[in-house]
Amino acid sequence: MTGRETEPLVSVVVPTFNRPAALRAAAESVNAQTYDSIQLIVVDDSTTPAEAALTGLDLDAIAEIHFIRSANPQGAAAARNRGIAAADGVYVAFLDDDDRWNPEKIEKQVEAFETAAADVGVVYTGQRYVDGAGNTTTIRTPTTQGWVTEQLLAGAPLAPFSTVMVRAAAIADAGTIDERFPIWEDREWYLRLSTVCQFLAVPEPLVIRSMGDHGQLSSDFARIQDVSYPLFLDTHAPLAASYGMERQFEASMARMLAVAALDTGHYAAARRASMRAVRAEPTNETAWVYLVLSLGGRVTYRLAQSAKRRISTAQASNSTSP
Repeated sequence: MTGRETEPLVSVVVPTFNRPAALRAAAESVNAQTYDSIQLIVVDDSTTPAEAALTGLDLDAIAEIHFIRSANPQGAAAARNRGIAAADGVYVAFLDDDDRWNPEKIEKQVEAFETAAADVGVVYTGQRYVDGAGNTTTIRTPTTQGWVTEQLLAGAPLAPFSTVMVRAAAIADAGTIDERFPIWEDREWYLRLSTVCQFLAVPEPLVIRSMGDHGQLSSDFARIQDVSYPLFLDTHAPLAASYGMERQFEASMARMLAVAALDTGHYAAARRASMRAVRAEPTNETAWVYLVLSLGGRVTYRLAQSAKRRISTAQASNSTSP
């Protein structure tokens, strides 16, 4: 890259809530980027102003730093939207305060944008999970890209906010994050973005996520079952119908609900959701796997999780070995 004068500005939105130490580390990972033209926007919903957490840090590599506080916090989706509203960048990236970036993350995403077709509006990266000792436990490599609406309706995976950079023009076309969703708001937004632009995947695991730090929202199964799940179905049923994918969409949403139920120990709800998925799409093998796991209950599911973790850790170890 050639310097701030010629690089497109990237706005980095960091929502934070009462985690000053995490915010410091996140800001330092932004400051360590190999890309120069960065605007850092900290959206602070903390009970005590978070600006003090960055006092004394050398953040001179960041071109601009702004703090936004709210007298009436409305959650993570609203916080990100306030950051989007304040962003001046050609591109907008997101970083959860308990995640970290590899130094080349922004540079590689901007390079991907600058060399891609003009209708690419989202570039996202792989991610690496680490345990408390910093050991890599899982590496997730993205594969979903192009015009991805049909893939998302059918249940294709994407990635969390910290991996994503979005062209500001695409946000203007698709709209901002839907604040009605307490959970799954990222996937809902990606689906809307997919109708106005292409997605591009950068395979390297350029985002570092800590095991155990991301379950707070996903563990609230009641909000998933009672709010996000029916709202997602109602909001995007017309889109699914326009693609002739009503059954696939219904099945994919039921599978997501089944996973949330399994993860939180709601095995009866997992059975109901799995059966719903099987009825909607009987040939989908994953739905049958979830049904078997839900029938086995806690012991079966925990054993399956343990085996999956061991396999993921072994694969991650092999991929990071010299």
